[in-house]
Amino acid sequence: MENEIKDVRRGRIIRALKRTLKTGEYESLVIETGFEEEIEWKTLSERQQKIDNWNTILLQDFKESSDRILLELGLNHKKAYFKNPSEATMKKFANQVETTQTNEPNLDDLDTLG
Repeated sequence: MENEIKDVRRGRIIRALKRTLKTGEYESLVIETGFEEEIEWKTLSERQQKIDNWNTILLQDFKESSDRILLELGLNHKKAYFKNPSEATMKKFANQVETTQTNEPNLDDLDTLG
């Protein structure tokens, strides 16, 4: 069924991450990053791979931006955790983190099949 798609299709990916940190009484800091990108794909697996690649880039950008902002403002780094994560979610997250650390994507990878 997946291989039945023969025409090149286009889609738009819109992603954003936002985190609000309490920095003091009546003070908070909002760190937000995001993107909007058009992709072309022929199969659903190709589309999903491109979405996964862009999600990885978004997460890396958010982590680097957040770390830099907190460092330059002299604020303590605060770790984020899932609320009541399922076992499947944690396994998927662990696999993504491991892949991210070993295979950093570049923009050329986003337009090719994995």
